[in-house]
Amino acid sequence: MRHAPTAWNRDGLVMGQTDIPLDAMGRHEATIAAYTAGLQGMSIDGLFCSPMKRCVQTAEALGIVLDLETQLVPGLKERGWGPFEGQPKSERSRGSEAQGVEDLYDLTIRVAEALCWIGERATTPLIVTHSGVIRVALARSGQSSDARVPHLTPIRVRWKPTARK
Repeated sequence: MRHAPTAWNRDGLVMGQTDIPLDAMGRHEATIAAYTAGLQGMSIDGLFCSPMKRCVQTAEALGIVLDLETQLVPGLKERGWGPFEGQPKSERSRGSEAQGVEDLYDLTIRVAEALCWIGERATTPLIVTHSGVIRVALARSGQSSDARVPHLTPIRVRWKPTARK
């Protein structure tokens, strides 16, 4: 699940690893989603999230309803966009290889390791993270990762870790 929206999301700004919290509307939407996202009754056995404020706040709202404690996973942080953070999203699309931007390969390895770690701890985890992380997970699972990733919508990914060499 992607975190609830922030003021920067609403303004169309790149957040990356800038630790923007949810605004009042985002906190409200996270609480509503906790009750309406269809999670009750599911056999979720672990709640994991990026350590970034927007994910932690979203996960905490879900955890209250699911009666689960949130576990922070550093590998679930959003891609670092360096000089593009705080800029309009149109600027980011021109510079994914610019200095200071996290390499896509490095992001993929980081996310894969985080998902393996989670997979060792839960059979049916709920993961609260960022659109970039979700796109990587979808791509690794063979699912289309081109679509827009909505806020607060459960996305089911059937992902199997590859064997480590």
